[in-house]
Amino acid sequence: MVQQPAVVAKLRRLVQSSMAKHSYESAVFFADKLVTLTNEEPEEIFRLAQAFYLSQQYRRALWLLRNTDMVKMDLRFRYIAARCLAEVGDWEECLGTLGGWEEDTSAAVADLMQGSQAERMARGQLLTDTASLPSEEASYKAALCLLRGRVYAAMENQTRACLWYQAALQLDPFCYEAFQVLIEKSMLTGQEERDLLNKLPFGPDDEWIQLLYRAKCKKYEQASTFKQTLGALQQQIPADPAPVSTPDSSPARPSTSANKHITKLPDLRPDADAEMGSVEAEDGGVASGSGCGLAGNLDVLTCRAEWLYHCGAHQECYQLTTDILDRDNYAVECLPTHLAAALELRKKNDLFLQAHRLVQEYPNRALSWYAVGVYYLATHQYEQARRYFGKATALDANCAVAWIGFGHAFALQDESDQAMAAYRTAARLFRGLHMPLVGMGMEYMRMNNLPLAQQLFDQARAVCIADPLVANELGVLAFRNRQLDAAIHHFTTALELLPPKASAASEATLVNLGHVFRRQRRWPEAIAAFRKALGLAPGHASTYAALAFAHHLQGDLQVAIENYHKALGMRPDDSFAAEMLTCAMDDEVTRDEAGAAY
Repeated sequence: MVQQPAVVAKLRRLVQSSMAKHSYESAVFFADKLVTLTNEEPEEIFRLAQAFYLSQQYRRALWLLRNTDMVKMDLRFRYIAARCLAEVGDWEECLGTLGGWEEDTSAAVADLMQGSQAERMARGQLLTDTASLPSEEASYKAALCLLRGRVYAAMENQTRACLWYQAALQLDPFCYEAFQVLIEKSMLTGQEERDLLNKLPFGPDDEWIQLLYRAKCKKYEQASTFKQTLGALQQQIPADPAPVSTPDSSPARPSTSANKHITKLPDLRPDADAEMGSVEAEDGGVASGSGCGLAGNLDVLTCRAEWLYHCGAHQECYQLTTDILDRDNYAVECLPTHLAAALELRKKNDLFLQAHRLVQEYPNRALSWYAVGVYYLATHQYEQARRYFGKATALDANCAVAWIGFGHAFALQDESDQAMAAYRTAARLFRGLHMPLVGMGMEYMRMNNLPLAQQLFDQARAVCIADPLVANELGVLAFRNRQLDAAIHHFTTALELLPPKASAASEATLVNLGHVFRRQRRWPEAIAAFRKALGLAPGHASTYAALAFAHHLQGDLQVAIENYHKALGMRPDDSFAAEMLTCAMDDEVTRDEAGAAY
């Protein structure tokens, strides 16, 4: 007769094989026999609980686990019991299993770092700090923190959820799910993201994941370092382990001084170099002297596409995301960037096809209906856009882009109350995002509530100091408050922050700056600003009218008349240009008559 140890060993192999083949019912069958044959050894009980969990028998797994004291003594048992409770939506009991609602985060993490007395006795281990934790132990403790964060998020306590997600990363920097939630749900500001990354216990061989985490963080304040980060990720790993000398890098371009004379305009030529997402590392080269070999990885390419979009290189971004989707048609991580770039470029056909495909394949995902809303936004059907953005937020209340789109769709139809409601919800859910604050500030400014607008723009600047949109809106607000010097400062700051290829944003800010110069009777500087704006966007009738008005006030009547005609040629119903053209022609006739009299 076959000895029991041989039978037990074979059953264990059968359980593992069944799980690997996703034959979970078979795994349950064989694991149940293992529990009996081994006289209910804890390892076999845990194996059976795993099989129950994978076969979605959550209540049965809980019944099995509650019949043993190992839930209080072993992290693995506690974790799988809590996972079962989370799956059935019993959040209160799940939190009780994990430690309770009122447990202090720092004290609980310290306890996880050291381990409870019962656990140390059961395992015969003495755990003192993170460095001495076995990888499996640290991973389970991080998983407990991650699960607690999910429970708090389900109970709409975003503050505690954020703390526990950070705790999971500090225990195990490879707990990517915690990092992904923090980044995708915008739970942290840019500064908080950098502070968290600096605290993570990466090892000497973990530079690649540290760089990738950094590349996935907010892009606004990475202007001076992002190319270096991206270059290190994409550069090939040297085949020769010997040290490789790094060639001298080209000298970095001097940054625009914030203290320069306020009337000097930045060089914003349309053909200026804006390939900010170049795969080659400039500005100092690769920090480590060697690469990570991830040039073709979709995550790295998605980070590069996000950077190109941030830099205003929408066509390059769209081409890159299109290439990514050609390689992997289901690479949903790059779809928000692809949809945003397609919206900027008015690629209506592509937006329609992407939305149709997503709704067919993922009808229960918020991203699918968000894509439909973006299509209707591109076609100026704002009521339909609102409907589908609302459906996206109903499917996933934590879909940040859907909330922002929801607010924009209302704002575009001058429905301020509904727009404010959407922006307020987004500001509450995504404290690391500054765009909801900017949206609310713009609505308050449109309603002529300038003090509240000022307060919200200041809050947005505190969250993201490097966004040129915030500086531009602060300039508009200062202009409306007749603080002309402050307006010039804010508009100039916005131009310094804008990337070279952000022509639309640069054009709007230059026009605003020109109006301030005109109000200060600084005609030459106003004319220079309007001409730069026309160099970026030559088809705007309002800019020609503003340029003509500046020449008119300066006394250049012939040039003014010429530009008034250009403005009316583009927009014949421009009443301001028509009226001022008449005034300029009358002034020209009067001047000619006065000259003839002499």
